[in-house]
Amino acid sequence: MDESTDVSGLAVLLVFVRYKYQISLEEDLLLCHPLSTYTTGYEIFNMLNNFFELEGLTWDNCIDIYTDGAKAMVGKTAGVVSRIKEIDGNIEDFDEIYGEIEQHLNEILSSLEKYFPES
Repeated sequence: MDESTDVSGLAVLLVFVRYKYQISLEEDLLLCHPLSTYTTGYEIFNMLNNFFELEGLTWDNCIDIYTDGAKAMVGKTAGVVSRIKEIDGNIEDFDEIYGEIEQHLNEILSSLEKYFPES
C-alpha cells in the first residue's frame, strides 16, 4: 500500500495484493484511487474500508500489510495500519519489525566502528 503523487500533483492510493491462486502466488493491483488534498491516515483508511465494503471484502482475509513507512500509513494512533489493526488484531505490520531490525543493526554497526575506523 502506498500513497503517491503524480506529476500533476494528484495524490493516489495504490494497493497491491498477493494471494494464493491454485498452486502459485499471484500479485495484482487491487485499487488505484485518487485522494483529496489531505492524505491523512484517517482519510486513507476510510477510502480503503469503503472500497472493502463495496466489494464485499473482509479484513479477515488480510494477513499482513506493507507500506512505505510514511506517518499517514504507520502512525501509532492515526495511521492506516493502526486503524486496520483495530478491526483485525491478527494483522502483522512488517514495517514495525523491519524498523526494529534496522535499529539493532545500527547498534551493532556503531559498536564495530572502533574496530574499523574510517581512513
